Amino acid sequence: MSDENPTLNLPQDALTIILARFDRLEGRLDSIEMTVDKRLKETRPIWESVNARLDNIEPRIENMEPRVENTEKRVENMEPRLENVEIDLDKVKAVAHDLRGDMREFRRQLKEHLPQLK
Repeated sequence: MSDENPTLNLPQDALTIILARFDRLEGRLDSIEMTVDKRLKETRPIWESVNARLDNIEPRIENMEPRVENTEKRVENMEPRLENVEIDLDKVKAVAHDLRGDMREFRRQLKEHLPQLK
């Protein structure tokens, strides 16, 4: 390895140019930091508001969970009962259908036996 320092071979103004570039980069970085800080200050109240609303929503959801579970159980208990109602309704429809037929037959027989009803 050489004992020479490579920076000693740089032109005189090279160090000045490098330092000027660092100064410009530092200025740009300061500008970016200021912009970020400004945006954070602008959005912080919005973020705090959203967090507060979320904090209010969580207990409401927790209160709703047991109610939803209770509703689900009630619906599950109703399903077999509704199936029985459907079966009974089908029976009622069948009886009504038979009754209509019986009524038609009764009218026909009445008309045969009582000609004045025609």
